Amino acid sequence: MVDYTAGAARKQIPSEDFADENEIQTLLDAGVIITDERRRRPFYFDGRFLAARDLTNEQNYFLTRQADLGQAGGTGVVHGLTVRRVRGPYIRIEAGSGVTTSGEMVVLYDTITQLDLSNIAEIQRLNNAFGLSRIPNEPFRTRSGIFTLALRPVEFTANPIGSYPTSITGQRTIEDGDIVEASAITLIPYPDEGARSETSMRRSRIARRIFVERGAKRVPAGVLPLALIAIDRGVVQWVDPYMVRREVGAEHGDILGLGYAPRALREAYLLQYEYQLGELMIERAARGVRFAASEYFYSLPPAGRMPAATIDANEFTQIFFPPAMQVDLSIVPEDEVAALLEDSLLLPPIDLTLNDDEMASTSVMALIPVNRERFLELNQKLNNLKRDLRPAAPGMVARRAPLEALRILNPALLAMPTETNPGDDEWRKLLSEVPMLWYIRRRNLSYRAEVTGTYVPTFVDEVKMEKAVRALIKKEGLQSIFTQFEQKTTLRGKADAFALLSQRRFQTKAMLVATLRQFQEELKRVKIIDSAAVWRVAEHFANTGAGTGVTRLERSHPELLRNQEFVKTLMESDQLPEIDRHARNLSEDELHDFARKLKASHRTRGRERKPAAVKEDVKVETPPPAEPPAEEETKKSPEPPEAVEMRPNASDEVRKEKEGGERVAEKRGRRARKRAAKKTERGKK
Repeated sequence: MVDYTAGAARKQIPSEDFADENEIQTLLDAGVIITDERRRRPFYFDGRFLAARDLTNEQNYFLTRQADLGQAGGTGVVHGLTVRRVRGPYIRIEAGSGVTTSGEMVVLYDTITQLDLSNIAEIQRLNNAFGLSRIPNEPFRTRSGIFTLALRPVEFTANPIGSYPTSITGQRTIEDGDIVEASAITLIPYPDEGARSETSMRRSRIARRIFVERGAKRVPAGVLPLALIAIDRGVVQWVDPYMVRREVGAEHGDILGLGYAPRALREAYLLQYEYQLGELMIERAARGVRFAASEYFYSLPPAGRMPAATIDANEFTQIFFPPAMQVDLSIVPEDEVAALLEDSLLLPPIDLTLNDDEMASTSVMALIPVNRERFLELNQKLNNLKRDLRPAAPGMVARRAPLEALRILNPALLAMPTETNPGDDEWRKLLSEVPMLWYIRRRNLSYRAEVTGTYVPTFVDEVKMEKAVRALIKKEGLQSIFTQFEQKTTLRGKADAFALLSQRRFQTKAMLVATLRQFQEELKRVKIIDSAAVWRVAEHFANTGAGTGVTRLERSHPELLRNQEFVKTLMESDQLPEIDRHARNLSEDELHDFARKLKASHRTRGRERKPAAVKEDVKVETPPPAEPPAEEETKKSPEPPEAVEMRPNASDEVRKEKEGGERVAEKRGRRARKRAAKKTERGKK
């Protein structure tokens, strides 16, 4: 049995089993024992003459083993090493590390903020040494083309020391005493048959070759590719960090041997498309983002984003995908987008170079992400969660069916009135709210695109739930407001409202106030609160963590919401969601200061300030200065004039509130002077 704690875990031969050394040679000749010529280390024993080559061979042995172990874990970028374009011939490389295809480690400990590619003299010298340069080669100032930016492990000798003579007649010399390992940045020409005038389209052509045709990255062995760079007469045109960059462990086999691309290759395609689309959106910002994908891409990943402007909301036509493809529009909960992207990675990319007959079997779903509450509301409003999108170029002869061609011979009839879908307005509203959509390639299976499953109601103790809600409303003193709400609500809407208010996050007075405030806003829009109005109110509090900030504020300072005048002011304003979002991420000290600010800003001579002043105070996220000048505060009006003019007896109110504001300012000035005096005393001590 091998003892792994006593040394090497290899069985040494010859042993008692192989007493005759000739037997080892026999096994070698028979191919039973296989040797690795790269891994050979010196055998040390007492009395052996030690030379420099022995120590060098030992170093090479460990370097070889380290490289083999590096290849076992996979090649690629471990972390960092992100390449970004700066300006002109400059690029930026983040610090990081990676493993080359030969298993060597390359490391950048510091970020290279500005790498001047025009300083090509040293890079040319390295490329000549590595055999990476083209012959003949043109100077960098006139160079144009596609290049791969890569890191190559190199080493050099340094730090000279004295060398003692090795013979009686020898003399002392100076030799380098250290071998320094480093990483060299190299530019490798990428072989591409595209013309120099179409640099942007060459980028899409290379992406199709790598991700669709699964062609090689065309980089020499022993280097770590980081990015693909397009250079036009010495100026960097674009930098694509995802075309040739792969994360460590990326070069795995396909799925179950069925010929699928490795997962890392599919993920890299999605990231590369997203990066190129972002640059394209910035470039076309002034001209508009309504364009066809075939104008800039030769292929698309099976899932990604697309501009919402490529869909005409009036005619429900799309221009992004080829006309031969079936494209539908649908909605999806925003928390399910990641799962859909994960599922679509198993599908092949969308090749835009195919003909119409080959594209006819490809179908795509354009998705509008919404939150859960909005999704359930639209599920009730819309008869179908899928909307067909016609191509923007109708009447194409190539897509006419034989029956449609025969109908042209019939005499023209009177045009039928256009059928209007009542749900089209909702689709138009959705398209106007989002700038970008998600698209996914659909499987050619017979399945429904609507919500999977059926709605099954869950029965609870409704009497107990209603009593609990009414008891909470009575406890908080909101019966009169809730009674007015009940009188203008349908039976279905009342049931949905009780179900909404019975949730745990609405069990505080602040959230009850905010909810009733939203119901009052709905009553300004509609005469009767129905189920759809309740869903709209629920959507207002649909964000994650809604109510957390107000709950923290109520627990730390309960006197705020015990003040009926302050609660009434909140009811008249629409700033409670902003207060909730602001207080959600504050620390305990910041929350205390924020509550003190609310109390100080909303109280003037025992009267609460009006909603306009509430909104003005909440929008200020930074606290006021610790020592404000009293003279400046006396000049500030505690309330905007437009908010005062809406009330009766505005002149008296202005005078009273102005006097109250002056008193508050005077108190603040006294406090500021006291704090300044204390600081002065502490400074003297």
